[in-house]
Amino acid sequence: MMITPLMPMLNIEYLTKVVRRAIKRYNIDPQRVYTVGFSNGGTTSVALVSKHPEMYAGMAAYGWSVAMQQPKAGYTIPFQFIQGTNEATEKSRAGNPMVRVDVRQTVRSLLRYNQMISKQSEADYQQTPYWGYQPDRYQPQAARSTALDTQ
Repeated sequence: MMITPLMPMLNIEYLTKVVRRAIKRYNIDPQRVYTVGFSNGGTTSVALVSKHPEMYAGMAAYGWSVAMQQPKAGYTIPFQFIQGTNEATEKSRAGNPMVRVDVRQTVRSLLRYNQMISKQSEADYQQTPYWGYQPDRYQPQAARSTALDTQ
């Protein structure tokens, strides 16, 4: 199912109802529901997992996103970001490429939420161009014994 939001931040509760109804109606495994969005939809994906992390197995944002707003604690949110190397990138003071500020905030907030970096971690765009971080841990503890271990 694909949903195209016009004003994503205002439609979170509506989209949540639609997803819940689809899960029931089509007998969808709730452990396999993901939210994926491009541009404004990337923002919607982040907003959905911030508000209802229990509903999503993971999220992906392509091209644009915003930081998590008042996320619920106690969940792990696998995530993926894709952004073109010339798409809305900026340069650090040292001239290293980095994603623009809203995406930087999203990346940091999800890495922190999943406890993949510490609160004191600082972005280093020379070491890690565009994204700025080398996670302390690449996979949250809760995700380590899941799908790959059972196949």
